[in-house]
Order: sequence, then C-alpha cells, then structure tokens
Amino acid sequence: MKQLKYIIVILLLLTASGCTKHFMTWKDYNNEWLKEFAENDFGKDPEIVRTTILPSGILVEVYHDGYGAYPKRTNDPVRGTSSEVNLTLEGYLVDGTNFLLKGTTSYYVSDLIGGLQEVLCSMRQGSHWKVYLPYSEAYGSKGTEGSLTNGNFNVPPYSVLIFDIDLLDVTNY
Repeated sequence: MKQLKYIIVILLLLTASGCTKHFMTWKDYNNEWLKEFAENDFGKDPEIVRTTILPSGILVEVYHDGYGAYPKRTNDPVRGTSSEVNLTLEGYLVDGTNFLLKGTTSYYVSDLIGGLQEVLCSMRQGSHWKVYLPYSEAYGSKGTEGSLTNGNFNVPPYSVLIFDIDLLDVTNY
C-alpha cells in the first residue's frame, strides 16, 4: 500500500513538472494537422479548380469536375441497390504513409466507409478529387482493427485519411 502511494506521488510530480507538455497523442496530432492544413495549405495547389468543405467536415480539393452521373448509396429495397463505381483510388495518412496503394477497382458505394460514401455521392462521373476525411468520417476510434488494406498497412485509430480519387464510371445510378 505504501508503494502505491509513492507511485501516485511520483506520477503527480511528473505531470505537474510539465513532463507531458510536449507529448501528443496520434488523435491530437491528426486533429492539429487537419486544422493547420485547413487554415494554411487547403486549396493552395495551382491545379485545383475549386475547394469545398462538406457538411461533415470533409475537405475537398477539386482538380476536375466530371459531367457524368452522380452515384447513389442507398440499399433500400424500393429504390434498389447502391451504385457500383469504378475508380482509381490511393490513400494516405497525414504522416505520408501510403495505406492504400494506387489502383483501379470497383466498389458498391454502400460498402465503403461513411466519408467515402458522402464524397462519392457528391462527385460526378469523370471527376478527380483529393479529399481529407476527419477520423469521425473514416475508421473512427478503432482504426482497421487488424484487417489489412490493399497497402498491407493497418489504419491506426483516430486517423485522418487522405484520398486521391478519380471516378471513372458509375453504374446503377
């Protein structure tokens, strides 16, 4: 019992002395990165034609707007299944780690994470966007929980995700 009191006193002294002052969790790092990016770097690339922030807080840099159909995400039996999209997709973490290798693939919109569903349903076929998903619109506080992505890298909890998306084709719109 006496040892527990000493440990508590030591921890309190370390905390009070500012030992944790420069410590930043991955969650804090991602939140700070997204805030600083939005204030300082968002939309600075000269190839960007416009920027927008979706209602969920997703940052969008538009390199090209297409003229095709908008995908839908519904899985409602009355309205039918969600759209199938053929796209080129690449994914990064804020530290530059590539967790999803660039490749062309097809997905049903309803099978993707919420942030990508929102983004894709705002894009027209033929568009090229770069998007920044807050962790709340990505894998949240759990990350990928041990499942591997195409980049063979697990996404840590609280990760802001950066996607470069070319929406090539939309079926069932």
